[in-house]
Parts: sequence; structure tokens; C-alpha cells
Amino acid sequence: MSGKFGKKTGFLPFMSLMTVLCLTVAFPGCIISGISTPPDDLIMPEWHLIHYLGTDKKSVDPLPGTSITLDFDKGGKFSGSAGCNRFSGFYSVEGELITVKSLSSTEMYCSDPPGVTGQERQFLSLLSNSTRYNINDRYLVLSYYDEERLLVFERD
Repeated sequence: MSGKFGKKTGFLPFMSLMTVLCLTVAFPGCIISGISTPPDDLIMPEWHLIHYLGTDKKSVDPLPGTSITLDFDKGGKFSGSAGCNRFSGFYSVEGELITVKSLSSTEMYCSDPPGVTGQERQFLSLLSNSTRYNINDRYLVLSYYDEERLLVFERD
């Protein structure tokens, strides 16, 4: 009885090990993630937007009377104010790369100051298109790869 079952029992652990090894080689990103813990200087009490890329591809200051903020937490969530509405989502970092996911916002009607709705729309679009971040002293720059500086924040 042990002869027939003994061979199968010895064969199954070997096949399980081979399956795990093959999957590790074929899909390394699925088994071992390269995503790192966000650096402490990204996790600040609050970042305040000071410039953003306008639709005309020129740097624009936020409208007077609006405050656009961004907060990151260590658990991969972010939130803030887009000037009138609140927004939130998830992010991950790997080196200087950042991935923004599941961006959502409230949808209150905002008319004061004039243009705030367009500013919010542009800000949220730029935030969702950000792929790289750089922190230099008091400033956080979110960019589209190394091609365009999309958003520039100053720490509180």
C-alpha cells in the first residue's frame, strides 16, 4: 500500500515546488512587489498648491480665495481640497514614480470665485496624470514622467 501512495505523495510536493518556481519566474511582479513605503517627507501634514499647468501649457497660480491641498498617508491613501470640492484616492510609489488610482471627488456646485470649477477640473486631471514626484526642500513637484511639471506644492 505504501509503494503506490508513497510515490504520489513524494511527487506532489515536487510538482508544487516546481509550479511555484515557474510562477515566480513568469510573473515576478505578482509575487514580489517593487512598491515601496512612501518616504516620510511625502507624508506631511498638508501640501498647498502654488502652481499648476494650465490648459494653454503655461504655469498658473490658483485663483485668489481658493485653497488646493493634498495629504498623503502611509497606507497609500490621499485626500484634499480641490478649491471647493473634496477629493480622495489611492497611490503607490516606487522610487520617484507615483501611481494615482481611484480618484474621486464630491460634486458640489461652485461658482465663487468665477472659474473655480474649471480650475478644479484641470487640477484633478493633472493629479490623475501624475507619474513622477520630486521633493526639494519645501516643495513637491508632480510631473508627467520627466516631460512636464504638472503641479507644484509647498509644504505647510
